[in-house]
Amino acid sequence: MHVLTHPKQFVTHRWIGRQPNRWWVAILLLLLIAWPAHAQDDTAYIQNMLDTQDVISLPAGKYYISSPLMIGEKMFKGEGKKETEIVAIAPMPYMLKASSNAKISDMYFNGNVSAEWGILYPGGNGSHTVSVRVRFCTKAGFVLGNTQNSFFMDCDSYDNLVCYALYNHAANNTFIACDANTNWTLSEPGGAFITAPDNVDARHILMAYKIDPNLPAPQSQKNRHNRFIAGIYERDMGNLYSIEMSYAEANNSFIGIEVTGGCEPDKPQEALIYLAQGNATFYDCKLNHDGGKTAIVDGGYLKIDKTCIGGGLGGSSGQGASFFPKVDVRPGGDSNAMDYWNGKESSNTRDFSGGMGSWHGSSGGVLVWDEVKRRLHLTSTSPNHGAAVSLKAMSLNLNTEPWVKVSFVLDNILPTNAVVRLQGWNGSYWSTLNTFTGNGEHTMTLKLPVDVGELRLSLDQAGTMEIVHFDYKLYGAFIYDD
Repeated sequence: MHVLTHPKQFVTHRWIGRQPNRWWVAILLLLLIAWPAHAQDDTAYIQNMLDTQDVISLPAGKYYISSPLMIGEKMFKGEGKKETEIVAIAPMPYMLKASSNAKISDMYFNGNVSAEWGILYPGGNGSHTVSVRVRFCTKAGFVLGNTQNSFFMDCDSYDNLVCYALYNHAANNTFIACDANTNWTLSEPGGAFITAPDNVDARHILMAYKIDPNLPAPQSQKNRHNRFIAGIYERDMGNLYSIEMSYAEANNSFIGIEVTGGCEPDKPQEALIYLAQGNATFYDCKLNHDGGKTAIVDGGYLKIDKTCIGGGLGGSSGQGASFFPKVDVRPGGDSNAMDYWNGKESSNTRDFSGGMGSWHGSSGGVLVWDEVKRRLHLTSTSPNHGAAVSLKAMSLNLNTEPWVKVSFVLDNILPTNAVVRLQGWNGSYWSTLNTFTGNGEHTMTLKLPVDVGELRLSLDQAGTMEIVHFDYKLYGAFIYDD
């Protein structure tokens, strides 16, 4: 007796020769061929291996899970991050939870616009993750909560909507050659097609304190001593920050990484890097952006080593390369962006950004940060030369005829006919470099007096004005860090 073992065999054996039924045959064949592969559920199969084996090897192929997996102090490996793929087929908070000393390698976690997070490391210590890719999670790729002394190498986080790594009290973790982007589009065969809206607050690296039931309670460490080495972080959506350190503590370092993004000059809350507390250092990094700011320092201390390269000639789109990052330092923050460039570095076309935290009241000027408008408000308490703010620069040793190009935006100058002076300090007194009146943008190129160490804006009479933006570029100067 002939036994039929598959529906397709039944179709061809019984109906294929019947003329009236051929259109039904075609439809049924198409349905069978297009039957979704993820009708299978491999969750129990994989979890059983994770529970019963010390070394779990997952051959190449696609595996489908409907709920999160858990791994203890085991080794979980596939045959490559393009060959072994685990796909989420139902909503879940994360795809895999890893304990201390777990080792994960050579596989691809596909959130499939169903999982919120890729891999969660809650309260772990000494985990190793190598050659792992996480994509299409609705929130983050790798999530560290109270995680310490863990190691990540060649781990990619592409197309996750919020960020690459979410830190919640994590310390002494190392990321080497880990890449990310936030270009959120899923268009695989049979998959959903989703493009992220432009207002999604995407970051690549987020050091934050987040209250979430999937994260353990915070401990003593506050995101400190984490190292990122030789990774590439590309932000394609052009909003907020690529790296946000809103809850960082001490000595987070970035070495040889490349960060790119689409921050725009007319968006004051936008930059490649944001620091709210603690300290962070960038060594030998490439910080490229289409325009706007390299970094915003609202608190803590940001150090950008002189080996770092900025982008877009101080952030201006289409202007070519520049060696100086463009940093906005606000009250409560500090940065070396203005004064680190030592060793007699040549400065023919270097751009300095007048971070707001670099300013101070001078000669009777009272300076207040306007939190709503995000600008400085200057009040003149004396007529003529009495009201000033000063942008502190290094003492300059000038062995050529140096020039400076200054660009700034002023607003709400009162009285409206007040004369504003751009002045330079020559070591003994302030000399006037130029005068002008009126709100708006002012740009001028002029020769600097010998040994000018500071620039300032001052009103010729008692009054007020708002400083929206200020930067200057030096030509033909040698800079010393005194």
